[in-house]
Amino acid sequence: MKPSISKSGERGLTRNEVVMVLVLIGFVGWIYSFAILPWLQASKRHDQRIQCISNLKQMSMAFRAWATDHNNKYPMAVSVANGGAME
Repeated sequence: MKPSISKSGERGLTRNEVVMVLVLIGFVGWIYSFAILPWLQASKRHDQRIQCISNLKQMSMAFRAWATDHNNKYPMAVSVANGGAME
């Protein structure tokens, strides 16, 4: 027995079927975006925290290097005339 093939050549989807597929894809994308959004925000907060810690470490290293060059005194303990920030 041969499979029946339409003689009119209609093999595609109807307009309603295409619209329903697009609506479903949009709805699923919308749901996924709400599921992923909190995870992205948590990741962003984590990245900002790591950047802040890195900045604090860099400041600490800069103060220590400055103190090493100025008899173990930080800028706040050295006068402006000597390059510090006492006044």
